[in-house]
Amino acid sequence: MEDSEFRPTLEKAKAELVASQKRLGEFLAGQEVEEKNIVRLREFIVTMSKLLGEEFDEGDTLGFTDAIRQVFKTQTTPLQPTQVRDKLRDLGYDLTKYGNMMANVHAVLNRLEAKQEIIRSTVNGVNGFQWNHAPRAPKPPTLRK
Repeated sequence: MEDSEFRPTLEKAKAELVASQKRLGEFLAGQEVEEKNIVRLREFIVTMSKLLGEEFDEGDTLGFTDAIRQVFKTQTTPLQPTQVRDKLRDLGYDLTKYGNMMANVHAVLNRLEAKQEIIRSTVNGVNGFQWNHAPRAPKPPTLRK
């Protein structure tokens, strides 16, 4: 078979790859918007619950690691572990069910850093962690003819 017989199939696959990567980028951007909206809603619900004398326990519906991910995804500045704990509390997460809360926070931070979901960052001489906003959608490969 000649190369020309495969060329249309290859070109179609290249176009499909680029389109899929574009859609993935759009989905990820939409996900980030929704996560920020969820955090705003949680903060509102926690505040309103307190005003009405109710208790909101987000921990029943959101895992600990996911809650920490959401804290980082909505912050523009680095956070120290104690600030992560405080943000979880502000979001209504029940911290009393953990014997050593800070040990749990540090363990999750170490795992997220190992997976490169968060990175160490220093701002104004203060060390902390920040969400890794590196592009998540891969760039289309450069293919040579």
